[in-house]
Amino acid sequence: MTIYNWCAEFKRDRVNLSDEFRDGRLSTAVNYKSIHAMRRMIETDRHVAYHDIRASLGIGVRQIQSILHKYLGMKNLCSWWIPYNLTKAQKTDRVTLCNPMLNRFKDGVLNLVWDIVTGDETWIYCYNPKIKQQSTVWVHQNEPKPTKVAHKRSTSKRIIFNETRHAATFALES
Repeated sequence: MTIYNWCAEFKRDRVNLSDEFRDGRLSTAVNYKSIHAMRRMIETDRHVAYHDIRASLGIGVRQIQSILHKYLGMKNLCSWWIPYNLTKAQKTDRVTLCNPMLNRFKDGVLNLVWDIVTGDETWIYCYNPKIKQQSTVWVHQNEPKPTKVAHKRSTSKRIIFNETRHAATFALES
């Protein structure tokens, strides 16, 4: 409503700002059958998109949003990217190995940090990353935000050795 229309409504002594009852057909798309069907779709595939739900159930986007947010309490979130998906044992091993090294180099007493040598090889992984829309997932409002590993290493892993200006590529299996 525009300001002009609101002024006219207040002049006729209207004090309630909520919508008045309107005649017409009630929405029939939001019912137990469509709510139950949408719940099953999301339980089957948490990455289901609006257009898939619309094509399957034949209801509008407004009704889909109403069912998802009001009745099912769902929201669509993008996953957090984390660099590695380490197990509890791997995390413990890293802490166990790093603590003595940190103690040795504490306060810059020893300059042995320059003695750490890394390998003379380069690993090149082939990635097939998902776009942001593909990584969205439906979650309930009280669920934590989902996470996913930043890059999955594919089976077409390569290692390149550079010896005397000659590079060779070898296909490795995972």
